[in-house]
Amino acid sequence: MISSGSDKIKIYFYSSETNINNFKSLKMEFDRYLSRFGPYEFQPFSSRDVFEKQVKGKENCLLLLSSWHYRHIHKKYALTPALTGMRNGRKYQRKILVTGEKPADIEAKPGLVASASSLRYTTSVLKRMLQGKYAKDPFQALTVPKDIDAQMSVGFSTAKLAFASENAFDELKGVNPRLCSKMKIMAEGEETFRLILALPQGFTGNSKKTI
Repeated sequence: MISSGSDKIKIYFYSSETNINNFKSLKMEFDRYLSRFGPYEFQPFSSRDVFEKQVKGKENCLLLLSSWHYRHIHKKYALTPALTGMRNGRKYQRKILVTGEKPADIEAKPGLVASASSLRYTTSVLKRMLQGKYAKDPFQALTVPKDIDAQMSVGFSTAKLAFASENAFDELKGVNPRLCSKMKIMAEGEETFRLILALPQGFTGNSKKTI
């Protein structure tokens, strides 16, 4: 049974790597799933700033966030990593920059880069990925719903480049192999952990059971 609202352990979620457009449905599905295990409540956020303001000083809660975001705030918020997400047996992922144009054309005029990630995350990863190569003519971001949409944007010439995951590129090979054959990986980022489940230092519940 779920206890009263004040006794619930909240799971705060914000991912800089995804663009979610239906938070109500997401919350309902997770709350329904979590209710089978105890007094948990899922609370997603669309804004990093609002998320950080909400979790500041909170102790009896869990945080679900990207590993990139975790690296930026774990010291300030005294967080401890407990779990990391996995896909096909792998806990690491890599972002790539894909294009259908010639490198020389991109260097001459970078243009739009389609991304399903937050602007802050996209800019940060691209900066490390490209090592200042286009500092004088930075990319402009086009926000799309999913990684595969970012790649399709390149296919339909809506954007010059797509910022997506290696997994999404592999998916495109299955969905549209013809389009994929016309695209090439222009740059690769470092391998990073997938989503991180973190606990505040002062978490008072039975953390082992909760995890």
